[in-house]
Amino acid sequence: MVLNPQINSHFLCHMFNMIYSNTISESENMPQLILKLADIFRYTTNKNQ
Repeated sequence: MVLNPQINSHFLCHMFNMIYSNTISESENMPQLILKLADIFRYTTNKNQ
């Protein structure tokens, strides 16, 4: 059995949201970095569809 190398985009967006919500109270810079990473992911995902 071969695993599909593609990652579900919904799963990744949900993961970014979970990480973001858990880092809001922990760090000043981390939430903004996660939001930027999520934006890059959304851009590349939408570009490839």
